[in-house]
Amino acid sequence: CLACNESKNENLTGKLLFEDNVGRITVVG
Repeated sequence: CLACNESKNENLTGKLLFEDNVGRITVVG
């Protein structure tokens, strides 16, 4: 999914994490 866990990931890492449609994680910010 795209940014399906955005708020959770931001809370865990202090950064926004996005997951693309093949499961790769990209850190934004």
